[in-house]
Amino acid sequence: MSKYLAFLAAGLALSATPAFAQSLTIETPDVLKGRFEIEADNTYLREAVGDDDVFAHRLTVAYAPYENLRFAVGAVANDLVGQGPTVDQYLAEVRFEGPRPSWMPFEWGLQATYLGGGPEGVNDAMELRFLATTDIGPVDIVSNLNLIREVGGGAGEDTHFDLLLEGRLPISEQFIAAITYSGQLGTDEEFGDLGSIGQYLGPTIYASLPVPVANSALGIEAGVLFGLNEESLDTVGKINLTWATQF
Repeated sequence: MSKYLAFLAAGLALSATPAFAQSLTIETPDVLKGRFEIEADNTYLREAVGDDDVFAHRLTVAYAPYENLRFAVGAVANDLVGQGPTVDQYLAEVRFEGPRPSWMPFEWGLQATYLGGGPEGVNDAMELRFLATTDIGPVDIVSNLNLIREVGGGAGEDTHFDLLLEGRLPISEQFIAAITYSGQLGTDEEFGDLGSIGQYLGPTIYASLPVPVANSALGIEAGVLFGLNEESLDTVGKINLTWATQF
């Protein structure tokens, strides 16, 4: 499943001014020609604003017309104070799956996302992801390096870096157990000092269930990540659903 926490939505939840929060859901470089997807991502941030919990939602529609290109559009909604979600942002996204020569030990890809149309005082943003997967015995290792930057008038000059790592162990044909790490790395001006920026680790479960429609399936991703330092929230959760079919 290809999803990520709407970073600007979570940033708004964590701060009264525009901010960036890392993704909690990792991407793979896989592109399957003719695949159509509808994705609904839901993220829970415990006590993100004072004592208030925050919910972030993202709905995405994606299609891959070519063997190595996938296009998506979507919308992001926030529920900052428990008064119901409000659509805050719109997005456009493209993923490229790179070629894999026989000598290369991993699969790789690139994904670019543009987030725009946010509320007053919030800049548009661009995210570029470097995607990679490989395997060590029965475990699949997935990694994402994310570069995020505000664009438009009044945008900040810093590029923000996030790293996601995940180890996935198949339990059966339908279920996968994983350990997920998501960590901010800082900016091009202030890189490192991991103790002062958000760091999370926790379990994720993936399930794929057949749907009684030709070539269709429902994907479920559920996880709880725990903060590793004082600058992280204590707990964040995610439940993401994907309906996919093949044309």
